[in-house]
Amino acid sequence: LVAEITDGLVRHLFRRMEEMALAILSVLLQRNPDLKLSPADIAFLRPPGAPPLATARMLLPPTPLEAPPEGAVEESLWAWPPSRDAVAESSAEGAAGAAFGGGA
Repeated sequence: LVAEITDGLVRHLFRRMEEMALAILSVLLQRNPDLKLSPADIAFLRPPGAPPLATARMLLPPTPLEAPPEGAVEESLWAWPPSRDAVAESSAEGAAGAAFGGGA
């Protein structure tokens, strides 16, 4: 009987300690969303091998009817970030176009 009471008390105390630690982590994350959790924190929040609390299915958008021209993506990536001259030209063209009523 004493062993059962002791085991029950130990389980209860561990459960309460876990609830308190979870409450503290929640407050810390609410106050600072950039807080970096340690691997021990993550293991506490979701023990390894535990089933997920929820799952979701998401639909992907349909594929485009036409693929972009070959090499278009690579070319656009090589052009990034734009040079200062290209930015200055585009802003000057935009200002001139707006001054003559041709702006967007």
